[in-house]
Amino acid sequence: MKSSIFIGRKLHIDSAPFHTSKRVEQLINDVETVYSDALESGDRARAMKRLRVPPLEEKQSPAVTFRVGVFVGNSSNEFMKNRFCFV
Repeated sequence: MKSSIFIGRKLHIDSAPFHTSKRVEQLINDVETVYSDALESGDRARAMKRLRVPPLEEKQSPAVTFRVGVFVGNSSNEFMKNRFCFV
């Protein structure tokens, strides 16, 4: 699976204009500079910390997922009983 992802990345992303363009890098640098100057009073370290994107996939424990599933399942079951009077 990982090798197919790597091949797909090489074929589609690494050669894409947004990945190879120097203009995109310049725009990113311009945004960082404007943000740090205007909104963080020139404090570049603080600006970079605030501009950093959080991870796309946050890890959560299986116990939390289980409890949420049980709660939603029970709530929807009770809702359906009250809504349609199944008893």
